Amino acid sequence: MLLKDNTVMPIFDVDETDPGKIPRGPRFIEEPQSQIFDLNGRDHRNYVTLRCAADAYPTANYQWFKENYNKTEIVSELVNPLSDPRYTQIYGTSIIHNPKKEIDLQVRYIGQFQLTRSNDFANTNWGKSLSCDPPQHHPRGMFYWVKNVFPNIIGDDRRTFVSSDGNLYFSSVEEVDISLECVAYGYPVPSYNWSRVGVTEQLPDGTSLTSHNRLLIIPKVNVQNSGEYRFSISHSPIIQCQSNLVWTCDAFGIREVKYNWYKNGVELRANTISPEDHQRIKIENNVLTIEAANPNRDAGMYQCRAYNELDNAFSSAQLKISGIKPNISSVPINRHVSLPGLSYQWLFNDSPYRSNSEILSKIHQTKGYLTVFENSSFAEYPRPKIVALVNDTVQLPCDAHSDSKLDIAFIWLHNDIKINQYNN
Repeated sequence: MLLKDNTVMPIFDVDETDPGKIPRGPRFIEEPQSQIFDLNGRDHRNYVTLRCAADAYPTANYQWFKENYNKTEIVSELVNPLSDPRYTQIYGTSIIHNPKKEIDLQVRYIGQFQLTRSNDFANTNWGKSLSCDPPQHHPRGMFYWVKNVFPNIIGDDRRTFVSSDGNLYFSSVEEVDISLECVAYGYPVPSYNWSRVGVTEQLPDGTSLTSHNRLLIIPKVNVQNSGEYRFSISHSPIIQCQSNLVWTCDAFGIREVKYNWYKNGVELRANTISPEDHQRIKIENNVLTIEAANPNRDAGMYQCRAYNELDNAFSSAQLKISGIKPNISSVPINRHVSLPGLSYQWLFNDSPYRSNSEILSKIHQTKGYLTVFENSSFAEYPRPKIVALVNDTVQLPCDAHSDSKLDIAFIWLHNDIKINQYNN
């Protein structure tokens, strides 16, 4: 699903005292969740609901897209409720009535898995294999194992391996998962990122992120997972007019991750970028470069789509380009005309503020809005010393008090060294 803003509006020279009415691009506050529809349960419930919500001003418009395959290429098609009565859209909520299976003309089949089987047991730190016993199928299939709930897929690493016949092998059986969590206050709502520093910048194999990336889960923690981890937040960038912008989108996945870039809901391709911008806007896999940024051509909502054979994920941000409109501060005056000198006076809540200057009978006024916030303060600290055993779960809490309108950045250090940004 892509989110498209109404218009691209500048944020500079805005005479607005209500922070909630300052123009800003959409940012998701509720993202769609994967749904599974039971074809055998139509008598009880014959619809599926997908829901998302975004914070924006002016209020954002919503569009839903469905991904289809065109030969080997994935194509996003706009869902139009007016052309298919099975679809209903209310703002960011899409309801699909009478869901249907996709029709595939190729001859493919897969039989029924064995629904019951005996439990398996293993000793800690010993090797173990679990047989798949797949049913008859055509063509050759790919095998994935899920732990606890779908889609918590077990990936290949130094300790686990899925063979071509579907069997799952453990070099050694371990039990413990570890989770790290952190939260930040801020407006607009910040985006969260986790990274690792040390010998490798890659997060451990099998790592997953939940709760909008606030919770980092490392499965089956072992000695190799020791190291420094950093939690960081980010907001939409503001750059100067005619400056260059380089945006990098990083994602972790098993299998190879590929990337697409979008602007205002439209994928950036050779046929969608105007010819005069081909030399300025360049896309190399997960890196988007915009040279000589132009507020009239480049400002807007951007999204990066990371995907592989299993799923896809989106990251979005608004690009704002600063530029001050021309203002005549000096005009030619006839040398034979004599004018009185100007005097200036500051007002606070319409009353004179620390000034004895006289106000001319004919005046020109301008005004601004000043907001003063109290300093932020820590509400919770990590304990000064933690002793843990291998395979223990360790949590490092950190929290702070601040005004809800302020952005707070949490920076984690290990041995006084700042943890670097995660780079795939």
